[in-house]
Amino acid sequence: MANEIMQSNSVSELSKIRKLPSYETTMFGVKLIINNSVLMEKCLETGEETITIPNTRGLLAAAALTRIKIPLRLEGKEIKFIRKAMKAAAKRIAAIMEVKVETVSRWENGKQLIGPSNEKLFRFIAYYELVDVAPAIEIKHEDIAEMRITSVRMPEENIILSFELVNFMKKEDKQVYEEYKLAA
Repeated sequence: MANEIMQSNSVSELSKIRKLPSYETTMFGVKLIINNSVLMEKCLETGEETITIPNTRGLLAAAALTRIKIPLRLEGKEIKFIRKAMKAAAKRIAAIMEVKVETVSRWENGKQLIGPSNEKLFRFIAYYELVDVAPAIEIKHEDIAEMRITSVRMPEENIILSFELVNFMKKEDKQVYEEYKLAA
């Protein structure tokens, strides 16, 4: 198989590594599909399998940026996911947005809806915090500024985001990096 590699660290430790064509996971309550990027290592001696998701920070940032581009009202779990992708404490978000930390908690737990102005502000904060972490995601601050957020959302309407790891050249240093982009 083209995606399999035999690896031996010692005589007793032989494993097989393969790249999975598709891997589905839930991170902080948000469903993600990762194509042709996740590695599964299987120990041939014990049968134990280990999953490795490369550049997890980049994946979280790419998913958060992709979600803030979608003009549907953010659910509590998505607000929490985006905040976690920013590596920001609820206290820090509350201070930036000039609300109480309990308010951020209520948004994230679905006890209170985030208002349209605060939601747009939250999306801007996420954009500026994450845009450099996931440069392969095409988004501009104007996308958020001009966005009309749809507040009507069916309860069963889950957004599933699908990504793949690609080679991406950053303009500023002309280096090629592996970054996540939205899968076609």
